Amino acid sequence: MAVSKRKPPVRPRKTAAPRPLKKPETKAPVEPAIQQPVQAPIKEQRPMNEAIGLVETKGLVTLVEVTDAMAKAANVEIVKRISIGGGLVTAIVRGDVGSVRAAVEAGVQAGQQVGEVAASHVIPRPSEGLVKAYFS
Repeated sequence: MAVSKRKPPVRPRKTAAPRPLKKPETKAPVEPAIQQPVQAPIKEQRPMNEAIGLVETKGLVTLVEVTDAMAKAANVEIVKRISIGGGLVTAIVRGDVGSVRAAVEAGVQAGQQVGEVAASHVIPRPSEGLVKAYFS
């Protein structure tokens, strides 16, 4: 008995549409994140060249003139006005050392034209304790 091997019928192949080729993704080199150095908390961060200027006058009108002249003469911030008593009042400004010196000089000049200037002083780089004790 002869066994005949039958071949299965040949089916036509289904042709699929060709897949598009994947382009290799180009990734930029990943740089590690820049770490900021850890710093101890600073009590108060102030520039090293900061100064405080004080001008004391006899009478409020003179002080207003002094304060106006100081604000116009240089880039300073008017911090406070302190009444001492007996007609004496003080204006306090702050900013960088050069600006405070220029502002105080301009304020004294303007104050002497209007009234009496009792005293003036510039304190470069004041300590934090001084600032907190007198001007806060």
